[in-house]
Amino acid sequence: MGWVNDALRELSSGRQVQVRPIGGSMRGRIESGQLVTLAPASAADVAIDDVVFVRWRGNHLLHLVKEIRSGEYLIGNNVGKTNGWVAADAIVGKVVSIGERLTEQVGVVEGITKSSGLQFQIRLPDGSVIRARVPRKLGCIFGTMAGTKVRVSALSDGRYRVEGIEKDPA
Repeated sequence: MGWVNDALRELSSGRQVQVRPIGGSMRGRIESGQLVTLAPASAADVAIDDVVFVRWRGNHLLHLVKEIRSGEYLIGNNVGKTNGWVAADAIVGKVVSIGERLTEQVGVVEGITKSSGLQFQIRLPDGSVIRARVPRKLGCIFGTMAGTKVRVSALSDGRYRVEGIEKDPA
């Protein structure tokens, strides 16, 4: 795969790389073809819930770190599958950005309306407000308003966390 080879070349040289991975295993967090920035990563840089670029059974994948124990990492996708444990040296890089960020610091959810789908009001650090409407509740949900895509994760306690705000590529 072209994006995999590009990532391997740049990461092995110690540089960040932007790629557009294809596939559906990370949908809800990374959509197929979405811009992703990878950086070289050591075991100390990786935490649970990070997305890593990892060697897995002769291939390379972007997958979530679901658990860490004694220098091993349990990886899986974003749609419920757990692959298995990998050693620290199987982790080639780490996702540091998804999409073209409008801001380094993501905004704060100020209001949620649930009457006809979810509607979020998000205040950005510069004081501006984005309103995003999402038709249904998912583990990770997206809303688009005025050329801006907002990704919000539903937390287990009923709260929501803004994961990303990016320019809509269209």
